[in-house]
Amino acid sequence: MKKIFLILLLFTTFLFCRDTVTITYPVQEYFIKKIANDELYIKTIFSEDYDLSKIEEKTFDDLAFSKYYFTFDLPIEKKIIDIFKSKNKEIKVINLNKNISKLKTKNGLDNPYLWMDPVLCREYAKNIYEQLVNMQEYNKDFFKDNYEKFLEELDETYLYLKKRIDNSEVYGFLVFNEKLDYFAKRFRLNVYHKENRVIYLNEVSNFLEFSQQVHLRHILLDVGNNYKIAQSYANYIDGQIIEIDVFERNWKISIYALVRRLTTL
Repeated sequence: MKKIFLILLLFTTFLFCRDTVTITYPVQEYFIKKIANDELYIKTIFSEDYDLSKIEEKTFDDLAFSKYYFTFDLPIEKKIIDIFKSKNKEIKVINLNKNISKLKTKNGLDNPYLWMDPVLCREYAKNIYEQLVNMQEYNKDFFKDNYEKFLEELDETYLYLKKRIDNSEVYGFLVFNEKLDYFAKRFRLNVYHKENRVIYLNEVSNFLEFSQQVHLRHILLDVGNNYKIAQSYANYIDGQIIEIDVFERNWKISIYALVRRLTTL
């Protein structure tokens, strides 16, 4: 009994020795852990259901009482910051998107989905590394080693994906939001934006002509979005629907799967 108590005591002490960080989406944990490993205690707001209204008040109380809140400067995070600040004025908000050149959305705002570009992920890694060193100077060498290894992994990932896309016959894809704009730009793919609705009958003729001109064969859809929307387009061009969750925890597996499906038809 005493042994069990001692183990629990040591585990609890270990947790409290680590800095506690709250993040919004699982994908953020992927990048942070690549450099921090287990040196942080990470609390994630969303797991699979990305609905802020479903978060209970007591859960927010726990999430807010972290020392840091790491963000990707997403619109929803601005609301979360306000909630956290109302509960914990001492929480430090760290924007991992800082000092990275951004694309603009159709509304003229900064597009925050930089992590879909493996090259720009190097900038994420740099921001994370520098922040971790500020938090735990004594772990600088450990963080630096992990950081440099991660940069090599990102370079290998980019080169593999680029080679696969360059050797394929994929030219672009259709989407219903701007989450993949960085991905498309990096790999020189055309991205065709459509409203998040089914295609109207009076639009079909023009769409067919357009899709033939640009060799359109892929419709990309957020996991959880209305599948019928993508199906309404795919039916007319015998296209392939690819569902993707840009917030998925294992970023590397997710982006590899996306490229494999784009390059295999």
